[in-house]
Amino acid sequence: MNCKSFDIYNFYCLGETLLTEASSPYLGVIEITLPGVGKVRIEIERECLESPKENRFKKTGLLTIFLNDEKSEEHNTIAKDLCSLLSFAMNGHVEYRECTAKNSFFKPVGMISHGGWRKVVISQFGEHVRHFIESCWESYGKEKGVRRLFETIRLLIQINETQDFIEQKIALASVMLENLKHTYALQNENYKCDRNKFFLMPKNKKDAPLSFRELLTDMVNEVCFPSGYKEKLSSIVKNRNNIIHQGLLGESYEDMWQQYEDMVSFIRVYLLSLLNFKGGYRSFDDPRTIKFME
Repeated sequence: MNCKSFDIYNFYCLGETLLTEASSPYLGVIEITLPGVGKVRIEIERECLESPKENRFKKTGLLTIFLNDEKSEEHNTIAKDLCSLLSFAMNGHVEYRECTAKNSFFKPVGMISHGGWRKVVISQFGEHVRHFIESCWESYGKEKGVRRLFETIRLLIQINETQDFIEQKIALASVMLENLKHTYALQNENYKCDRNKFFLMPKNKKDAPLSFRELLTDMVNEVCFPSGYKEKLSSIVKNRNNIIHQGLLGESYEDMWQQYEDMVSFIRVYLLSLLNFKGGYRSFDDPRTIKFME
């Protein structure tokens, strides 16, 4: 197998199997099988099992990628995709770099190192992370380009970490919805795009463009979207329309925070559905309750 190792940063998680350090074992290894590609081994630093206070990225482990001999994928591309999915799972920016000194730090511009608040995975144990990656890997590879998943996940994590005005958070959540709707419609052969407006095929001159609500409804109907979140679609559309057309909403912080929670929950569950995830997860608006994608 072709193998290459990378330092990973900001990944705070227990392993699934034991790693021994100073004659004392701890859960420090996660071994993941990437369907059709190869295997991944994550060796977690013992002192990095809990999230730090520093606003810098700290090296938290070693990521080694073993590609099947017949595969020619770039190791860096695999590492980028893995860290994107890990970021989504852990709700924090997980980064990789070529191997450097142990416990090294770096601080990318515009990012914050803390994370892990309202994770998608149901716990910090390695078996749940492994299951998440193995479940989503093939669908992520298929959809990442046409649906701009890397950029969407980065923005999703970023707005959860920053201290922006709540209206800004709602506006950025609306941008993510627009991206998901737009990229869905662009690759759908049932629609025709005309000046960034979408029409049902075959398009006639007097046809009205499809509304945001209609496209979003079609989008969620094409995946195994939980019925409880479909019921929230009307309020999601209303929230988006209000922030787009009104700007400052003039509502109480509690009401606007609820709108934000609903929108982020909707986006996260849609991404899980798009990635064909099966298993337990935590919703953003109800992080104490374990829900399931069937």
